[in-house]
Amino acid sequence: RTPRGRAWRAAEVRARFPAYERFDGERAYFEPGAGFAMPERVVAAQLSRAEALGARVRLNTPVESIAPDGSGVVVRAAGETLRAANVVLAAGAWLPGFLATTHARQLTVTRQTLHWFAPPADASAYAPERMPVFIWNDLYGFPVAVPGGGVKIATEALDAVVDPDAVAHDVTLAEIDLVTPRVRAAFPLLGAHLRGATCLYTSTPDFNFWVGPHPVTANVTIVSACSGHGFKHAAAVGEAIVSRVLGGTGIEIPETWASLSQRA
Repeated sequence: RTPRGRAWRAAEVRARFPAYERFDGERAYFEPGAGFAMPERVVAAQLSRAEALGARVRLNTPVESIAPDGSGVVVRAAGETLRAANVVLAAGAWLPGFLATTHARQLTVTRQTLHWFAPPADASAYAPERMPVFIWNDLYGFPVAVPGGGVKIATEALDAVVDPDAVAHDVTLAEIDLVTPRVRAAFPLLGAHLRGATCLYTSTPDFNFWVGPHPVTANVTIVSACSGHGFKHAAAVGEAIVSRVLGGTGIEIPETWASLSQRA
């Protein structure tokens, strides 16, 4: 059972977690059960487990189309034609391309920037056991997750819609300059900007999940968009989808996720 969270004043936060030395005038809610996942390791483990259970993993195989085919579905990918009784479509930022305009225009794909800053020579205060994941309205981040790594910090930019096939993957100097003053104000002991990266969010109008039947094609289940906060739930959502597709019992999917209609 996960311990209950606690509300702390600034002095309490600083005493327990020295990395948050610039926390004056604020309060924090500390959740003992919170943490973070290492995406690359998680994906590798999931693929390995899938193959062990009999799945065939096809990497770097772009899907060109998905269409009904009698009582099933036909998928064309990299010049190959595949047929299946059911298809689970978890295409992320490429999901709008598999939808009619009415539904595609309700999804927005935005480019996000991620930044890593060097910790001081004594990085002990920035280790996972001493620096919990943090979330402010305009900034969130993670401790030094690997030896020799940096403190990962990011923002959310949801205003500029992008094409996932034409997006710029390099972080610009202007983007670094934009986030650095805020980082310096919050963590004055952090050093140089080590590197940057980008990722894509695919968001629904209410920033919730869309997990449910395809609006047109029978036997296709949509598992996206997740509005930027779906990865950590992948295992549970995966179990729920398997149960749904195979007709078993298990984790139930909230009805509010099933459709894009009536979302604010």
